[in-house]
Amino acid sequence: MSPASPHAVVILGCRVVRDARTGRLEGALSRRVEAGASVARARGPDGGMPRVVVTGGRAWRGVLEADAMAEDLRRAGIPRDRIERERRSRSTRQNARYVAAMLGPSSIAVVTCDWHLPRAVELFRAHGFDVEGVPVAGPPCGRRRRVWRWGRERVATILDRLLTRAMR
Repeated sequence: MSPASPHAVVILGCRVVRDARTGRLEGALSRRVEAGASVARARGPDGGMPRVVVTGGRAWRGVLEADAMAEDLRRAGIPRDRIERERRSRSTRQNARYVAAMLGPSSIAVVTCDWHLPRAVELFRAHGFDVEGVPVAGPPCGRRRRVWRWGRERVATILDRLLTRAMR
């Protein structure tokens, strides 16, 4: 099975921000959920809808990332029985490890912000997945933020590679 028809769509968590009036997600997490729901509706093995795994165990104002995403996926029309929650991870490395324990080797589509995607794909591949990355664009940002994100991801990638080697 190729990622063109993934067994699962994996949406990575981040800060939970809700609209005060509607209660719906806003910001990066909202964009990730929308993209993940779109991929799930469009593709699945044998024409069916793939599983949608939402990841994130960090609580923001008492709400876990995975729980917030699951709620908005249901609002977006994804059936409850297609949504699975990974509620323990607190990093991208843990996202990959815990999802691997849930799904085993399979083809997946990983949904996250475009600047974070290369590292996420590398980590999921290291855990045995056939991965397609689904980039989610954010709003325009200034040079300082772009440089900070690039540096953060570069350092995190180096640390991930060192940890992966050390664990072998």
